[in-house]
Amino acid sequence: MGIGLCIVVIVVGAILAFALEVEFAGIDMDVLGIIVMLLGIVWLVWTLQILGPRERVTRAVRVRRAPRTRKVYDETTTRRVYDDDPPPI
Repeated sequence: MGIGLCIVVIVVGAILAFALEVEFAGIDMDVLGIIVMLLGIVWLVWTLQILGPRERVTRAVRVRRAPRTRKVYDETTTRRVYDDDPPPI
């Protein structure tokens, strides 16, 4: 139901108004074609009014998180050193 369908309606109206030479009892094809073309033009303008202001660029939102807490080791603490006998062979 977008711009393409509006253009199709305009083309069908132009075909009815200018290309067909068929006559039906009580129906003037030229007037019907012009009415259909005008309907297609009004529909196209309305569609452009609705679809025109849409924002086409997506924006990324950066979420700031709290910094992670780090475990700090004090260099002055003594380290445990295990002096084990070598494993038996």
